[in-house]
Amino acid sequence: MYELERAHRRLALLDAAASRIGTGTDVAGTCRELAEFVVPELADAAGVELSPPDTASARRAPTRLAAYATRPGLVTGLAALDARGELVGWPRGTGTRRNLAAGRVLRRNAITKAQWRALIPSWAPARACLTAGVHSVLLAPLVSDGRNLGSLLLARAGDSGPFSNEDATVARELAARAARALDRALRFEREHTMALELQRALLAEPGQLQQHAAVETAARYRPADDGSLIGGDWYDVLALPDGRTMLVIGDVMGHGVDAAVAMSHYRSTLRALALAGLSPGRILEHADRMVADSGFERVATCFLALGDSDVATLTYASAGHLPPVWLTPEGGTELVPVPVGPPLGSGLGRYEQRVTPERGGVLLLYTDGLVERRGEDIDRGLARLTGLSLCPSDPLDKILDTVLDHLATGSEDDIALLAARAVRE
Repeated sequence: MYELERAHRRLALLDAAASRIGTGTDVAGTCRELAEFVVPELADAAGVELSPPDTASARRAPTRLAAYATRPGLVTGLAALDARGELVGWPRGTGTRRNLAAGRVLRRNAITKAQWRALIPSWAPARACLTAGVHSVLLAPLVSDGRNLGSLLLARAGDSGPFSNEDATVARELAARAARALDRALRFEREHTMALELQRALLAEPGQLQQHAAVETAARYRPADDGSLIGGDWYDVLALPDGRTMLVIGDVMGHGVDAAVAMSHYRSTLRALALAGLSPGRILEHADRMVADSGFERVATCFLALGDSDVATLTYASAGHLPPVWLTPEGGTELVPVPVGPPLGSGLGRYEQRVTPERGGVLLLYTDGLVERRGEDIDRGLARLTGLSLCPSDPLDKILDTVLDHLATGSEDDIALLAARAVRE
């Protein structure tokens, strides 16, 4: 009967782990969930150690403590084991490191003071273990797809009993499940970092935007509030040889590295077509066919405008993008009526363009993350935008910051903003 109860308890513990470990996509959170889950159910204290990302074998490099948990009321000496961010791990050349590198669980009970003292010169946490009265340690490797990601360290002290064979079995299964969640988080983190670096490399700093002296521009990019989604939002400004200035705002479908790569493809395509002297409508038509023919599966919305200071006109066209906003010289804020064609990449695009006199004031281009909110009609977001009180003579940086301060909070998507103003001589 006792064995049956223990089996049920073990199954219940493993079932609970499935819903409590790996609930998010960040590495630190997954490690913290694992450490907190096993305390006090399996251990008095627990740590999650991660191998450096460029390490092929746990045998050749130390690990880094990523998470730590201890049960309430435990002897304070165990707090010294909390060395998150520092290089820890078991000493080089020991059987412990070899076992972990080979993917085997290591269990040590009844560790004596002499044994802890022998480790003190080469492994700083041993002093904390000795002080806290740790007598049993269990280490389970975190292995996913044959890669050793680190280890789960369990410690018992004081009156707690030693680790049993059943404890080792449970720890092994927990580590295996946690490793899969951790691997997903690590992959997401790497992709997120790559996408962000690519996007930052492609989006010029506001002070580096290429425009003619007759046009003043400023831009902003802000990731989603949770920071987890890097999308394909972009802006671009290009000074053309004929004296015109191209303004672009766009949004590639989806998130991650693929969206950032697609953004780069769209950006370079539009630049090449603009340098060929085409009008906005023709630029979008050619870009739509070129992207569709290339096999790119990510469509993008885009608004493109060409400002010509010689004749004081603005010519623009839209590929499924939200209308820009004019901040009039009198301080009014209004949506610009734009004929909307299909998104780029569909291969179906015919884009009508409009020509309007340059009216002064500020033209504000933006992506949908600024005005869209889950469960809300888009018109409410547009009304919030046009309802802002903005001064057209303010510096463009101040205008953009004011817009973001009032509208960006709570956005579930990234946001790109581009403001432009004609410079009067």
